[in-house]
Amino acid sequence: MTEEKDLETAIGFKVIFKKEVSDKILWLTQNYEKEISGWLTGEMKGSYVYVDNILFPHQEVGGASVDTDGKNLIDLRKEYGDECLRIIGHWHSHNTMSAYWSSTDDDFMKIYVQPRDFGLFVVSAVDEPFRIKLIFMKPLMFSFDNVPYTTFFTNDTLAKELESMIKEKIVEVKFMQTEKSEEAINNSGNNLFNIEREVSKRVFINKKNNILYVRDLTPEMMDLFDNFINKIVKKKNMSEINYQNGTKTLVISCKNKRNSRILRDDAREILTRFFEEQDDVMNSIMEGENVDTGNQAYLDENYNYNNQREASGYPVWDHP
Repeated sequence: MTEEKDLETAIGFKVIFKKEVSDKILWLTQNYEKEISGWLTGEMKGSYVYVDNILFPHQEVGGASVDTDGKNLIDLRKEYGDECLRIIGHWHSHNTMSAYWSSTDDDFMKIYVQPRDFGLFVVSAVDEPFRIKLIFMKPLMFSFDNVPYTTFFTNDTLAKELESMIKEKIVEVKFMQTEKSEEAINNSGNNLFNIEREVSKRVFINKKNNILYVRDLTPEMMDLFDNFINKIVKKKNMSEINYQNGTKTLVISCKNKRNSRILRDDAREILTRFFEEQDDVMNSIMEGENVDTGNQAYLDENYNYNNQREASGYPVWDHP
């Protein structure tokens, strides 16, 4: 990774987004809760890659995946015509995760660049800069990650256009229980999703600056965090980002790597217990039992988080 970054800096590659394109990417990343993708059009001149348009195919989206089949690509050509001949790369969002390349992304990039001279790939996530990779196939194969770029702030006037596009082209895949999925649910404590994976997507650290992000917090989750976060984190080190759907992201600046990791583990533990309690509640409701949904252990005014940590053998918090 370091060698690639040094090489790209020396060569001086840079990606320049037309304002309308970066606005659309930012708006969709921040306002559409699932992953979504688009094809990037433009050209390369010298060491600069110019991105001037983004084409949205019809696509099926899950919680953390996007699928565009052959028919949808044919429909894309019908809709956009020869503009498809100017495609130079691909963008997708990691709405509930950080901006990184998954193994699925790596496989897709390898397939895309095989018949081409080069490919541009962009992944975006809330509260993070774009992550950009350039792959060249001629004269030899070279890959440059974390390529610098120029971007712009989002434009609210795009909201109606993009909301209309989502309604027209995006199909959200619903969970359907089959024999295999039923077996998987039974083997995972009757959870309809993997709690550990869900929690790790919501709580992560930017290792470059020790900033902790706790994302997609509902009001119920915020009640849990307010009870201990405010006691161990100075207000000047914490901020909140509010979204139209009523959720929040906590952004916490930690003074060192150790504290950021301790707080990350604490946050993940709280969310894990929250999801486990919700799962128990749902199971109890299904069985017709009366249940308490108050998460009282966390909401009790006398609950002392440092005492709880000390009793568990963990270091007592100073502050991030």
